[in-house]
Amino acid sequence: GKWGFALIWGMRASVFPKALCIAAPNAVLSFLCCLVVDTSVKVDPAMYDMSKDVWTLMQGFTGVMFFVLTFRSSIAYRRWWEGGTLLQQTRGEWFNAYSSLIAFSTHDPQKISEVEAYHHMLA
Repeated sequence: GKWGFALIWGMRASVFPKALCIAAPNAVLSFLCCLVVDTSVKVDPAMYDMSKDVWTLMQGFTGVMFFVLTFRSSIAYRRWWEGGTLLQQTRGEWFNAYSSLIAFSTHDPQKISEVEAYHHMLA
């Protein structure tokens, strides 16, 4: 469409199927951990320490994931800007080369050999 939403929500060339394969088992694992915590607190107060261990594990996992995602996102953003900068630099170099080619070309039949020699020097 006009805004490119078909590419995002479509299954072809989409990251959603791959992301779902990774996210679904983790969601099930999180649900089971929450289920263990809720049932252990309600059924047996002695299991309260185990539920605290599960929460500590979840907090540690969340902290590590936050650090990893932030670090990777900053690296990706830096690479994206570097790519854009290099692309603009390349565009400027090509523009300068083409400008020189046009500026130093002439249609004078007496200088045709000099113009061809210059064109071959640039190529």
